[in-house]
Amino acid sequence: MYVIGTAGHVDHGKTLLIEALTGINTDRLPEEKRRGLTIDLGFAHFYTEQGEPVGVIDVPGHERFIRNMVAGAWSLDLALLSVAADDGWMQQSADHTRVLRLMGVPRLIAVITKTDLVSAERAQQAAEQAVTECRASGYADVPTAAVSAPSGRGIEALKRLILEQLAALPPPAESFAHIYVDRVFTVKGSGLVVTGSLRGGALRRGEELSLLPQKKRVRIRGLQSYYKECEHVEPVSRVAVNLSGIDTGQINRGDCLTVGKSPFQVVGEFIARIQTDSIKRDTELEIAAGTGHQIARLTRFSSGDLVRIRCSRQIPLLWNQPIVLIQKGGSAILGGGRVLWLGKTNKQQRLILERTEPTLPAELAPEHLSALKLALEGAIAPDQAKGLHLPADLRQRTVELDGWIVSAEYHDRLGKRIRELAAAPGGLRIDELATKIRAESNALQRLLALKLVERGDLTLRGGILFPAGGQSPQVSPMGRQLLRDLQAAGSRGLELSKLKIEGARKELRNLVRTDLAVSLDGDIYYEKEIYLGLARTCLADLELGSTLTIGEAKTRTALSRKYIIPLLNRMERDGFVKRSGDDRIVTGGPTTLESRSRSAADQG
Repeated sequence: MYVIGTAGHVDHGKTLLIEALTGINTDRLPEEKRRGLTIDLGFAHFYTEQGEPVGVIDVPGHERFIRNMVAGAWSLDLALLSVAADDGWMQQSADHTRVLRLMGVPRLIAVITKTDLVSAERAQQAAEQAVTECRASGYADVPTAAVSAPSGRGIEALKRLILEQLAALPPPAESFAHIYVDRVFTVKGSGLVVTGSLRGGALRRGEELSLLPQKKRVRIRGLQSYYKECEHVEPVSRVAVNLSGIDTGQINRGDCLTVGKSPFQVVGEFIARIQTDSIKRDTELEIAAGTGHQIARLTRFSSGDLVRIRCSRQIPLLWNQPIVLIQKGGSAILGGGRVLWLGKTNKQQRLILERTEPTLPAELAPEHLSALKLALEGAIAPDQAKGLHLPADLRQRTVELDGWIVSAEYHDRLGKRIRELAAAPGGLRIDELATKIRAESNALQRLLALKLVERGDLTLRGGILFPAGGQSPQVSPMGRQLLRDLQAAGSRGLELSKLKIEGARKELRNLVRTDLAVSLDGDIYYEKEIYLGLARTCLADLELGSTLTIGEAKTRTALSRKYIIPLLNRMERDGFVKRSGDDRIVTGGPTTLESRSRSAADQG
C-alpha cells in the first residue's frame, strides 16, 4: 500500500489531475470552491487492478500556503510534480521540488498538464525543461507523463507509470507504526477523530498509542481507511482514527501518534546537518517536520554543515528525520537537512560532533547513530545494543559489559573517576554515583563500580566503595583533628550540636563511613574503639539471654541517662541486645562484639 501526492506551481492543474485519477475533487473548504484555489491539504484515492488502494494527497501551490505543502509531503512514497505545458517551469515548481527532496520523497514523476492548450512541441519542451530542473534538484531519474485532465488523455498511462514507480521502491526502513496528524475534528456520536498517513506498522482497533509531544496515552476506538470501517489497517495508507482518552483542543496538526516503544523522542533542542548557504550564523526561522511547523532559533557551528536548533516548544522527532527550514513569517524555503542528534548537548559534545560530522557519509545508516552515541555518551544501553551491527574498526574500540557496549576510552575514564571518588574521605556511597558523576546512565556507573569490586580494585562495605588492597581510607586534615578530639573526649564523646566547626557534620559522617567513629543518635559521636570498650563494659560477665537494666548499664559505665539511652539504642541496632520493656536482653557476647560492630558500622 502506498500514498502519493501532488506538487507544483499554483494553477498548474494539480486538483484537476487528482480528480481525473480518482474521480474525487479534493477541494473541500468553501473558500477553496469559491476561489478555485487549493488552500489546505486534500485527500483522495484510487484502486489498482488488484484492488489495493493508493492514497493521494493534494497540496496547495500558492507560495502563501507553503507550510501546508510541506505538511503534505512528509509521508509520500512518490510525488507527481505538475508542470503546466503553457507556463512551463515556474518558481513554485522549483520550491516544491526542493521541498520534496529535503523531505526525503524517494521518487518523482514530472506530469505535464494542460497539454490540450499547446502544441505537442511545446509540451515536449516543458517536459525536457522539467527533467533538467529536477536533476539539478537531486532527482537524477525523472520519468515524464503528458496529460489533459479535462479530456482524460494520458491519465491511464500515468496510472500505469505510477504503479511501475511504486513497485520499484525498496521496503520501508521503519518497523513501528506512527502517524503525524494532519486533520483534527469531531464526529457526533463518536467523538474526536484525527487523520494522517500511517507509516511503519499496522494499527488495530482497541490498541493503545502514545500521543507526542504530550506523552499522553490514548486508545483507538475506531479506524477508517479510504472510507471503510476497519479492524486493522496496514501501512502506508491514509487513515482516520477515532480516539478515546483525549479531548478536543488537546491535539493538533503536527502531533504524532505512535506505538509505545517507538524510537521517537520529544525534544526542545537538537543538532541537524543542513543544506543551505543563505542562513546567517544565528537566526530565527521556522522549522517543519512531519506535518507540523514552529518557530525556532538556529545557530550554525563554526565550521561545516551542523546547526543547533532550539525550538519554541517540544517536538516529536526521529534520528535522521528530514526537516525543512522556512523564512519566519514568509514563504521562502531557506534549506533543510536531517536530524543528527536529539536533545541538549554541552560544549564538549558539540565539539565532538563538529569533528565527527565530516567523516560521516551523505546517507546515514543505524550504525552511524551507534558511532555517535559512543563518541558523545560513551555507551549504548542493552536494549539498543541487542543485535546491533558495528563496523569492525569501531567494535575493536569498545568493551562489552553485561549487554552494554562501552567505548574503551569512556570505560577507562569512568573507571578512573569512580576509583578517585572511592579514595576520597568517607569513600563513595554507591547510591551517590548519579550525583557525583554526571553521565547518561546511573545503571552503567553502578555496573562498572561493581565490576571494579569483583576485580579487586575497590572494596564495598555497607554500600560504600573504598580503595582495596588494604589501603587505609583517606581522612582529611579536619577529619584527623576531629578523630583526635574524639579520642581525647573518651566516654563523653562529641556532641555535633555543640560543635561550632563549619563542615563538622560532613567530616564526622565520613569518619563513621570509614569505620573510625560511631554515631549514637545523629548528635553524639564516639571514636570506634571507645564505643566498643563501653559496649564490652555493659556486657561484661553477662550470659546470652541475661537481662541488662538501664540502671546497671549506668553503674557499669558511669554514664548519665543522656548518654546511656543512645548507647543502648546503638547496641540494639548492632544486634548486641534487644529491648524488653525498659530493659535489654543480651543477644551477643563479647566474643562476637567486634564482628557485629564492624557490620553495623558498615551500614553507617
